[in-house]
Amino acid sequence: MQTVVAGFDRSLFERLAPPFPKVRVLRFDGSRPGDSVEVELDFLFFKFLWKSKITENETQGTTTYFVDEGVAPHLPFGLKKWRHVHRFRALPDGGTSIEDDMEFTSGLYLGDLFLRFGFWLQIGLWRKPIYRNFFRKKSN
Repeated sequence: MQTVVAGFDRSLFERLAPPFPKVRVLRFDGSRPGDSVEVELDFLFFKFLWKSKITENETQGTTTYFVDEGVAPHLPFGLKKWRHVHRFRALPDGGTSIEDDMEFTSGLYLGDLFLRFGFWLQIGLWRKPIYRNFFRKKSN
């Protein structure tokens, strides 16, 4: 599990970027409390700066997690709050489960539904095969 946790570095972060919007990593300090992450999201005709701070990083038994929280007003248009828990659980077979729990709001019910679908595509669906591939190569 610690190999996976340690693998959450800038290299992996850049590989996780979806095909759209184009993401440019401006800053990536790491995943320890106080670290910052800054990205530019390029939607062709407009760009957004997204800043997050790592607020927690703990290990409890067979689970390690870290939390990134959006720094207002540096969130993409429509997003008023962002909190993302990255959780790693050691599995009995020696593997590691990676879970992404997100709390966010746009302030509007329909906006939140739209964002939920977008985040599910980009984080829930897009990242899983990248995680498997990235960590399979690291273990060889």
